[in-house]
Amino acid sequence: MANMEMNMYQVNDVPTKPRILLAVSGSVAAIKFSNLCHSFSEWADVKAVATKASLHFVDRVSLPKDVILYTDDDEWSTWNKIGDRVLHIELRKWADIMVIAPLSANTLAK
Repeated sequence: MANMEMNMYQVNDVPTKPRILLAVSGSVAAIKFSNLCHSFSEWADVKAVATKASLHFVDRVSLPKDVILYTDDDEWSTWNKIGDRVLHIELRKWADIMVIAPLSANTLAK
């Protein structure tokens, strides 16, 4: 009986990868962002967000091909009218966790 009860609650035996929203702020350490994306992508599904200031240091070409990088422009270009999907809300629904790394002291203070 215990086995039968246990099986009732098992929806999927296949483990899923965690979904990580990886964010980068405008610090010179952001040059390491590509490395972080590659490392996280080895064991998780990753989407990325970058501040305008961080884009001075992030080499978009070196990001993994399966990692989408979103910016402020994406936030505002996808929304036109009430009822449209809003990027930051969709990312919140998608992600299991958000990691800000590298994190500038300025962003940490906020």
